[in-house]
Amino acid sequence: MPMSFAGHSRRNKYMMIIGMLGLVLCFSSEYLLRLLVMPESAASNLIRSTAASNSTSSFPTFVIVCGHGETDTVKEMQPLLKSMILLASNPIQLVFVTDLKGAKSIARNVIPRLKQRRTHIHHIDIQTVASFRDGEEYADNIHLDLNNSHHSGNWGMLKVFLPWMLHEYDQFIVLDTDLIFVQDPILLWMEFRKLTNQQYYSMPLLQFNEAANMCSCVVLMQSKKIRESNIYPDLFLEALETAKPSYFVEELGKYRPHHGDQGIYYNLFKRHRDLVLDLDEKWNRDRCHLFNGAFEGEEAGWFFQKRKKEAGILHRNCDFLSGREG
Repeated sequence: MPMSFAGHSRRNKYMMIIGMLGLVLCFSSEYLLRLLVMPESAASNLIRSTAASNSTSSFPTFVIVCGHGETDTVKEMQPLLKSMILLASNPIQLVFVTDLKGAKSIARNVIPRLKQRRTHIHHIDIQTVASFRDGEEYADNIHLDLNNSHHSGNWGMLKVFLPWMLHEYDQFIVLDTDLIFVQDPILLWMEFRKLTNQQYYSMPLLQFNEAANMCSCVVLMQSKKIRESNIYPDLFLEALETAKPSYFVEELGKYRPHHGDQGIYYNLFKRHRDLVLDLDEKWNRDRCHLFNGAFEGEEAGWFFQKRKKEAGILHRNCDFLSGREG
């Protein structure tokens, strides 16, 4: 019996998807992997390894903060790494911001697997940094308590200082560890083209009516422009001082923002909305919001699902939280 038009159409969709995956797997490119280690002590000095230093600023750079807190984020990020390696159509660079325990785990469990599985990572550049000019010093200058009540703790809060910690980069994308790419990461990198000269950040703002209803899980940072501006310390301090209700904790003599770094970003962008571009929601289809309808399809099949809303990243947040905090 001849195959129907619908059958041909569905088969063509399957073949197109399988073909695209094949092209990605066969693509030969160079991936640069850098390992950055958070200090055990704020007093430690900057120490670099003897590994050859490569000029990597031209590579799309993705920064992953993966320290140890309530969650073993080195283990948690492995689906993220697999999805990036599988789907990236061009060379990328990965920067891990971690502690010494995380660095050992990455060296022992992550890098060998990348080599053994013969992925299209051609070169691995490991650079060990024992201090990032001390993130604690940045926090002290604006009276910020790093050990805040958000589940990500000081790791989540330190993300706001990355442009100054990673001073050799002009721009990069900061990723949470509980993400999975379902589209090419290079497409996310291309979102930089949408930023104007006045826009230094891009992230999912969602409703943008409180700190909990935006997400710093995916943040595009024009880090060179940020460093050259008065965002730190002036605008960060302004955001902390003007927050309502107040973030100031009398017993500590410091500010403790709600929802970690999102508390700073929310108050910063509320007063300076021109600094941020609202990132397309497809780059944060998150569990807190039931993936924003990404899995509500009109038609479903073995391999193809017609979706009402496009997804670029799935965010596996709210796994263990009673509230809607990511």
